[in-house]
Amino acid sequence: MASVFLHNNGSGPRHVTGYGVSPRFLRTLEPLGGDWDALVPPDAHEPIVINNVALHGPTEDICHWASSTGIATLALAPISAGGRALGALALYHRDPFDYGEEDRLVLHALAGLASAVVS
Repeated sequence: MASVFLHNNGSGPRHVTGYGVSPRFLRTLEPLGGDWDALVPPDAHEPIVINNVALHGPTEDICHWASSTGIATLALAPISAGGRALGALALYHRDPFDYGEEDRLVLHALAGLASAVVS
């Protein structure tokens, strides 16, 4: 499953599109708001991968939410253009997934494509 979030003028990111993500799943994301900004800060340039959300990553609420919805691994790649943070690409894995260097490069490239579309 995948989602694209864009920054929403200080009120936390908003979901703009996704693949394999149900409306019910998305409604559970809405209350987390600014936690996504804490996980993918505006100055982030590299993908952030939490290989086992059950072990609690950098943001407790995000990891609790992910674990409670059956997500094992969460990967986020910043979307930016011209040095300005626009949002993040999120990939959700129900089974544990160990992101290697090639996987991180692909994730970074996908975020680059997303930035070309939204900027």
